[in-house]
Amino acid sequence: MLTAEQARQISVSNTELAATEYVERILLEVEKVALMGEREIYSPLKVGILGYPPSQTIKKIRNSLEDLGYLWIDHPDPDPGHPCSAPYTTLEW
Repeated sequence: MLTAEQARQISVSNTELAATEYVERILLEVEKVALMGEREIYSPLKVGILGYPPSQTIKKIRNSLEDLGYLWIDHPDPDPGHPCSAPYTTLEW
């Protein structure tokens, strides 16, 4: 049985591995949409079934993708008064 302490140790030690998994899945999505003629994807962290990563992992994902030449752009809320509107992220190439 996994204790909470063991889970914390795994979480800390696997941040790099988790970031790599996200980057790989995002790059698969980039390849798929690039073949359709697109030049960006919306909400790159929602690609695949991994769930939303912790902030320290997000920084590693973003840095890895920017090192590969991609543009990670955080957009402000386009319509702040509208209940369905929210800030969003795109990954562009």
